[in-house]
Amino acid sequence: MRRVHVITKKEDIDRARLRDCTVVVIDSLLATSTICMLLEHGAASVIPTETLEEAYEIKAVFGEENCLMAGERKGFEIEGFLRPDPLELIKMELKNKHVILSTTNGTVALRHCSKGKTVYASSLLNYRATSQKLQQYHDDTSLLIVCSGNHGRFSLEDFLTAGAVLAQLSKSPQCSEWELSDSAIAALRLFEKSSEEEIRHLFLTSETGRLLTSLGYEQTLLYLTKNYHYSHVPILQNNTLT
Repeated sequence: MRRVHVITKKEDIDRARLRDCTVVVIDSLLATSTICMLLEHGAASVIPTETLEEAYEIKAVFGEENCLMAGERKGFEIEGFLRPDPLELIKMELKNKHVILSTTNGTVALRHCSKGKTVYASSLLNYRATSQKLQQYHDDTSLLIVCSGNHGRFSLEDFLTAGAVLAQLSKSPQCSEWELSDSAIAALRLFEKSSEEEIRHLFLTSETGRLLTSLGYEQTLLYLTKNYHYSHVPILQNNTLT
């Protein structure tokens, strides 16, 4: 049986064990949601970075005309970077553009998971498509769902999203082949017992949700909790999401 485990913050990632894992990275507020929206709306790629210095180095390679830089630190804007609000970014010309994204949690988690056998990015926007993708490829690797967390702390919205992916997986004919860890069972049960209205409320009132609301992201948060139809499942290869 395939083992399924959920970790609740990026600081718990064990890089040495990732090579035998299919990994799903979640940072619903906001990095993986932003990545999903950028790729769905035509960006050529999204390049997650751990540091601002790395972002500038990548920009120098691509050239200013071929890329955009977006990022935040603890939710706040960074001088020289676009505000990483996906509703604002998708209004820009994205065709053939590479978006360099640097955030406090999500892009760091993605980079820390880069040695996984296969690494996907997921959010509420594409949780159904993510589950379908996981069902399409049958192998013996463990499934590790990584909740990025909030600067070393548990994030309710990421845990709920992990539960959404698992709830969709549980509907598949192969569900009997999955062995869920205690954390995976807890995430699944939380999502199953939450209505769409309750999920929206939990996103808005979570620690990160309250911070982002105070910084002017409320409309984006509402969008993210009402649109589950995104069909793309970003995959990380060579530190680039396509």
